[in-house]
Amino acid sequence: MKFFYLILLFSYGSYASTEECINKSDVDSLIGIFKNNEKQSLINFSSDAIKGDIEQDELILNKKSTLVNMSEVYYGWGVDKNSKYPMHSSPVFPRERVCVWNISFALPESMRKKCDDEGAYGYFIDFKKNGGKLSLYRFTSLFDALPDGTLACKAANKFMFPK
Repeated sequence: MKFFYLILLFSYGSYASTEECINKSDVDSLIGIFKNNEKQSLINFSSDAIKGDIEQDELILNKKSTLVNMSEVYYGWGVDKNSKYPMHSSPVFPRERVCVWNISFALPESMRKKCDDEGAYGYFIDFKKNGGKLSLYRFTSLFDALPDGTLACKAANKFMFPK
């Protein structure tokens, strides 16, 4: 009986803050933002700490650029106490009963590696839930924009500026 109680206690502790967990409905909502190129929605989801960075980003401001190809998605759970990054991640929403608290979007790695050997190119956009509400909390833009508004990497131009 004690064993059963301990399992129940640990299970409850793992899922106690379910309002912080991202569910499939949240995922569908976020994927829709990218598929529909809803840049303003992306800004609306932004935390106050990074909203200004997103509003001033060259490609977000560029009406010709698109978010549609931000198709690489990773789901994160568990927390590394030192880095505050997810300890586990997967390109597939986990079937196990874990609290997915981070969802990341990026351009496909195959495209990013055409622009940078390490794949450190493009947008890296992370969402989490706070108080039951989705929030864009980390926005990294690693593009090299030219004065004419295009990108130095030709492969990235094909992804970000459809004809």
